[in-house]
Amino acid sequence: MKLLIIHPSPQFAGSGFYLQVVAEHFVQHGHQVLVACEGKIKYPFLNRVQWINIQLENGLCCQDFLNRLIDFKADFIIQVGVRNQPMKAALQLIAKQPVPMIVQAEDDEYLPFLKHSPYQTTQILETLNYPNPSWCDYAKFISQLNFKFSLNNLVGVNGNRWVDPILRILCYRLASCYGAIWYDMGERLHGWFEKPYFVLPPVIKASDYLDYQYDSGNRVKFLELYNIDPASKVIFISGTVYDYSDEFDCFLRALQLVCEQVDQPLTLVTTGRGKVGQGLNNAVFNFKWVSMNAPDERDYMLMNLYSDINAAPGFADSFNEYRMSSRLVKSLILGRPILTFQTGFARRIEHENYCFCTTTNSYEEWAQVIKNALTQSAPGFNFRAYEYAYKNFAIESVGVQIDKQIANVKETQPLRGMKLLMLRASIWILQLFSKFLPSMKQLQNDESIYIDKILHKLAVNKANKIAIYGAGELGDKLGAQIKSLMPDIEIKFYVDQRAEKETFNISGIQVIGPSLLTSKSDDIDCLLIASVAFHDKIIKNIKEQRLINDTVKVISG
Repeated sequence: MKLLIIHPSPQFAGSGFYLQVVAEHFVQHGHQVLVACEGKIKYPFLNRVQWINIQLENGLCCQDFLNRLIDFKADFIIQVGVRNQPMKAALQLIAKQPVPMIVQAEDDEYLPFLKHSPYQTTQILETLNYPNPSWCDYAKFISQLNFKFSLNNLVGVNGNRWVDPILRILCYRLASCYGAIWYDMGERLHGWFEKPYFVLPPVIKASDYLDYQYDSGNRVKFLELYNIDPASKVIFISGTVYDYSDEFDCFLRALQLVCEQVDQPLTLVTTGRGKVGQGLNNAVFNFKWVSMNAPDERDYMLMNLYSDINAAPGFADSFNEYRMSSRLVKSLILGRPILTFQTGFARRIEHENYCFCTTTNSYEEWAQVIKNALTQSAPGFNFRAYEYAYKNFAIESVGVQIDKQIANVKETQPLRGMKLLMLRASIWILQLFSKFLPSMKQLQNDESIYIDKILHKLAVNKANKIAIYGAGELGDKLGAQIKSLMPDIEIKFYVDQRAEKETFNISGIQVIGPSLLTSKSDDIDCLLIASVAFHDKIIKNIKEQRLINDTVKVISG
């Protein structure tokens, strides 16, 4: 049997770790596995598993890459997640070589969609989440589309890599069945589309962790290597801190409160990515912060082993509800306690003495849970934590069940009939766009994309009253788009250097000179920069002359 996995991240990032374990499991049982992924590949051949990069041309998969997938002659595909480039690869392949496709659902796509999609709501994602949508549902879906955004995702060379509504619904509806990172996600998909699912969790190879044994003496030596006081309580955030919500800021406030209420010193250890650094650099806290930056695998595992609590803080939102944080699996297999949110998989073990759950978005409640975790969790090895991880996540334990589920998928019918014809027609149309509309190759530099980015940032910042700096053609277009697409936002005035000599109006709105901006900045919450050529000069002038107060956000594309 031949298995093709299409993965939306580098080889050793995100899901790459557990996909390698799954792939090795199949290879050991006599099957062939090929993994196509985005991003860096460190080992093209690792334990008889081959990794290749997804290769694009004019926004779609190039022919040489597609030919390589076709020549592999996969019996079925596992399409991981709903990220745009891998989805395009999967859809282009099954259009040419119909085989059963599993969509492995890992993360809720709603919050990432809101973050990365200009002035669109999640309503468009919900419109076709039914087993048999009507023609009215399809018409409603089309009416909600931002065609410029989706067209750039489909054939633009710099398209968004996250969630495109068209690609997402095509993959979900054309899948033979679903894999789910955990039961909550599987039940959600089955409720939407009434197709079968099986749980493919972030598996680990338990035998890889046998060398990590808790030793109090070695703990002291290891922590001292990172200038951590061994007498302090150590909390380790061992993975990415996502900024789809304000959960990390809440966590920092909770830690600060814990420090004010206990006598023992506290150390927060992170791996130094994204919002973590923004939240902690130049800030004053009573706890110590240590960043491991990008540790090697052994130091990473030892920090998991010797921390008092391994944390994956989060709010009870849809993103956290349906995901399964693989970092926590590594902590559990080491017999270490975890702290997370009372959603998803944590509900099943929240009453155990190795799992401590927050239930609200209140930092006071989080502080109490953190204190409970620090006082109730014992140092050393917790056998019940290890037992739970081995039963549910060790490939040695769940591999047989995965084999049975995959065998069932192999017997399903591949795409055929009208659905296949429609998919092939859609791919053909996209190829025409890609080939005969050379302007698509320059969309990232187009004024329309600049405007799209500003509109998206306006939505994210929940702007109400704005001013636009730049009364030229770009400023006029931007104002027209805001009036049309975001009518609740009020444009108070334009700013333009020409108005220093003589005031004028643009589309019925007053244009003032930069010298008057200071006196009027209290009337706005956002200032939009509608100039590409003079962008840097305008920003510099605003800062040097302090033309706006600190509460006004400056937004540009």
